[in-house]
Amino acid sequence: MERPSQLRQLLEAPAGAWFRKVDLHVHTPAAPDMDSRWKDATPADLVAFAVARGLEVIAITDHNSVAWCDSVREAAAGTSLTVFPGVEVATQEGHLLVLFEPDAALSDLAAFLITLGFKGRSFDPMTALAKGDLPSVSEMARNEGALAIAAHIEKERGFWKTTERVPLRRQQIYACEAIEAFEITKANLREGFLGGDIPGYERQVACIQGSDSWPLNGSAHQLDAVGARYSYIKLDALTLDGVRHAFIDPELRIRFGHEPPSYPTDAIEGLWVTGGFLANEVLRFGHDVTCLIGGTGAGKSLSLELCRFALAQQVDGRVLSRIRTEIDGLLTAGLRPGDSVNVVVSKDGERYLVQRTWTGTESPDPVVWRIIDGELEDLSKSVHVPSFFPLKAFSQSEIIEYAREPAARLSLVDDLIDLSGPQRSAEQAK
Repeated sequence: MERPSQLRQLLEAPAGAWFRKVDLHVHTPAAPDMDSRWKDATPADLVAFAVARGLEVIAITDHNSVAWCDSVREAAAGTSLTVFPGVEVATQEGHLLVLFEPDAALSDLAAFLITLGFKGRSFDPMTALAKGDLPSVSEMARNEGALAIAAHIEKERGFWKTTERVPLRRQQIYACEAIEAFEITKANLREGFLGGDIPGYERQVACIQGSDSWPLNGSAHQLDAVGARYSYIKLDALTLDGVRHAFIDPELRIRFGHEPPSYPTDAIEGLWVTGGFLANEVLRFGHDVTCLIGGTGAGKSLSLELCRFALAQQVDGRVLSRIRTEIDGLLTAGLRPGDSVNVVVSKDGERYLVQRTWTGTESPDPVVWRIIDGELEDLSKSVHVPSFFPLKAFSQSEIIEYAREPAARLSLVDDLIDLSGPQRSAEQAK
């Protein structure tokens, strides 16, 4: 079988939110305190180090400067790396990472620095301080559509360290919602901030780790230290809003580098239909989708029933006759005779394409192929689709029907519980 164009489209990129390997605190050779070995390095060198470390997202955050943001973005064009332009702003109360959208104009970043008092080249980026305290600079960043992260908070130039003798001020900064996350270097501090269980501090704040382009035992920024510390952030879009959504739910969406994420081994990745109501539409499902939610007529029930039809696991009409009649009517309206439903399934590290042709209520059995490097290996004679790809899916009306019909509930229990062991024991006892 020739590989369909829809299959190529499904295999090109995953859908939904995925954990990305991220370093949101990266310095360049423009930093005055960069190790002298890297002073002649190029933006392409920085991008190469980031890609070699497996990073998918970085933020350029030099001290009070945005000089290299454009050149690094240009060097990353056409690679797997997304670059957030930004700056590490120094305030009297600690350092602040300020990130802008990946496509933000450099002039907007420069204008932001001017509002903070950094004009032209008449200041030392290593000693100059922004006008305003840490919360007010964070508020200014938010008003510009940027995202503010308190940098390396427990180190010498982090606010948790600078305010350790001023509890009230520490509390005020901690409570500032314009500071959307804390960067920490010591992983054991995270639980206190994340759980809000530090005495006197009730806010729960997302924590991340970034490299600061600083080796674990180094004494200066080094280019080859990019990604020495990093986070996994679950993002559905490589935008500031995507990062913000992750910060709102850090327990689900943020991992430190020593906590590599895991994904379900079995999932329906997507589907398409050769004709009918959804002709030419490729539906992608995120790897952890468990529920379809939407308005009436959005296609939720049809998408679900197409999956069940393709995998030959439709509602048993003997148990739920009314529901089965509704489903048959739905499929008859959404499909034409001869249309095929195609579902891509991942199972135990491999991918499969399952195809079933609609001819009415007595359609033929599904056909299944294993996808190997984009090629298709026919497994139809060796795979029984319903048992190889067991699927449990329920429509809203079906759930209500289970609640109404005692026999249906019993069939559900029988279907979900493996009684083979007790049955064997009973036979042995007899």
